Amino acid sequence: MLLEKYSNVDLCNIDGCSPLYIASQNGYTEIVKMLLEKYSNVDLCNIDGCSPLYIASQNGYTEIVKMLLEKFSNVNLCRNDGVSPLFLASYKGHTDIVKLLLEKNADVNLCNADRCCPLYVASREGHTDIARLLLEKNPNVDLCNTNGCSSLYKASQNGHTKIVRLLLKANPNVDLCAKDGSSSLLCATSAKKHTDMESTLIGYNSNFDICNIDDISLQNKENIDKGRPPLLQKNLNVDIRNKDVSSPLYKTSHAKHVGMPMSISENIIQ
Repeated sequence: MLLEKYSNVDLCNIDGCSPLYIASQNGYTEIVKMLLEKYSNVDLCNIDGCSPLYIASQNGYTEIVKMLLEKFSNVNLCRNDGVSPLFLASYKGHTDIVKLLLEKNADVNLCNADRCCPLYVASREGHTDIARLLLEKNPNVDLCNTNGCSSLYKASQNGHTKIVRLLLKANPNVDLCAKDGSSSLLCATSAKKHTDMESTLIGYNSNFDICNIDDISLQNKENIDKGRPPLLQKNLNVDIRNKDVSSPLYKTSHAKHVGMPMSISENIIQ
């Protein structure tokens, strides 16, 4: 009835939220449809820079996203901190919405204020199908956040083996290190459960001798314990020392890992 009386459909509340924004936020599909028929501004943002498309993408309202895109909503309109609708949908795991946004040529390399891109958050959160969709659009797989962490690094750190394999097919820099100097392989091996990850990264010729800022290499992260003998088959530099000038042989001997000193010695002989 209000719309029939020529109500101002773009009149916003104190937070800058329009009727279309609120309807999109709460999943009121029929109200969104009526507002769009009255030419509501699809790109009208609130004081935080959030558009109706942004909030619908965040909350997983696929039908509303579709309706807004049909009205040519700006797919790359970001919140004040640089977060795009694609970023939010990728982070939340809304695969169908990611697909819709990509069909409208959403920028896959658009980063937030922390320089995190959609592929990064999908890789970090373990959303394999979304990572696959994003990779089909040829994103920059080596984009890093403000801490120097790439998508491969976060997927390795969190044990998302399927995503790591997808990323490796896109030819990333496997030795790209975070600000603390840790590589994807060093990060993966820090968690003893990620043995599949190690094998996958090892198969892509990762540099085994990269050290972090504490000069800790693969050997000095207690990776040459009873569960890590495969690493010794890769001709690691067994003389790399950490900041306390301890070598892998010293560490394993001091920790009474009886079999490890012998394994390290055999690696030296080879």
